Amino acid sequence: MISKAVLGDAAAIGRLHAIVHNLHVDHLAWYFKGVDVHHLADVARATLQQPDTYTIVARIDGEIVGYAVGVLHDIPESLFAHECKHLYLDQIAVDPAFRRKGIGRELVKALLNYARREGLEQVALDTWEFNEGARSFFLSMGFRRQMQRLAMSVGAIRTLREGREKN
Repeated sequence: MISKAVLGDAAAIGRLHAIVHNLHVDHLAWYFKGVDVHHLADVARATLQQPDTYTIVARIDGEIVGYAVGVLHDIPESLFAHECKHLYLDQIAVDPAFRRKGIGRELVKALLNYARREGLEQVALDTWEFNEGARSFFLSMGFRRQMQRLAMSVGAIRTLREGREKN
C-alpha cells in the first residue's frame, strides 16, 4: 500500500497537492496564490528528483490516494546548539474520499520508519493555525508542540489583499 514515489506518480501527487493547497488558499488568500494542478505536477516531478527528499505514496487498487514528502535537514552544530539531523514533513495529503481509513497514519508511520533507518533524530512539521484537523491528527500520532510562531501584519500589502477579498 505505501511505496516510494517514482516520476510517473507526479500527476497524481500534483492532484492531491492541489486539494491541500486550495484549502490554504481558501483560508489565507492574502498569502497563498491559486496554482494550476499541472504546475503542481511539475513541482512534484522536481521534488522527486531532489536527493534530500523522500516521497512516498499510498495506493489502493493501483490508484494513488495519498502521498507525503519528507525533506532531510542537517542543521550543523553552532555556538548555541548541537547538530540536529531530522526529517521535515513538508507535505502530506489524502484524497478526501479515502480519509479516516488510516492512510494518513500509514504515511506518517512510513516516514517515521524511514527517519529511524537513516539515523535521524526527529521528524518535524508545521501546521497553520486554521488547520485544527491536521493539528489534532499529528498530536494523536505522538507529535508534540516544540515551538510556536507568532506573526503580526504591519504591511499594506496584506491589508490591500484582504480588502479586495471582502469586495
